[in-house]
Amino acid sequence: MVKQMTSNFFILEDGKVVNINPKILLVPEFNRLWNRDKNKNKAKALREFAFIYFIADFESEYNAYGLDKEEQVAEDIFDDRKWLPDQMIQEAIGKYERLQDTHSMRMLKAVRKQADRLIRHNELEAMKGEDFDPKSSMASMKGFEEVMEQIEKWERKVYHEEDEMIIRGGGRVGLFEDKETAAAWTNRL
Repeated sequence: MVKQMTSNFFILEDGKVVNINPKILLVPEFNRLWNRDKNKNKAKALREFAFIYFIADFESEYNAYGLDKEEQVAEDIFDDRKWLPDQMIQEAIGKYERLQDTHSMRMLKAVRKQADRLIRHNELEAMKGEDFDPKSSMASMKGFEEVMEQIEKWERKVYHEEDEMIIRGGGRVGLFEDKETAAAWTNRL
């Protein structure tokens, strides 16, 4: 069974970018990546776009990996855990992140980062091999519970903002905002 999903810019099937929304090529950072791949099927560009999506999109399934996300995505996309994005890909990641930035999104990122730091701290404490302190552990769990509640709160807010953007002002959805229409157009590329 093929699982298809779409972001604002990419059409994914089974965890791979299989097509793009043509409006992404209007963004210089993405256009440069697309044009440097001289192959007709654009397989390299699509893999790079997949890397960008999984690293930068706030709905990426890889957000669960926290601080190790980039290594895991590199392994899954390029079969190389040590693969590093070049300057062009880093610029496209930065642009992708800025294109989705709202105040709510920035807050969600900050709360997620705090959760990752708290988890890392607890993992390092456990690795020290010192005697287990139940009081300290319980206090840490309570703090983590509050952080997780904040993450859920901000995720709901961000997802709600995304839904509102589609219909804001009562206007018609544009040609490339309808993901099915975008898919039909990208098949012509």
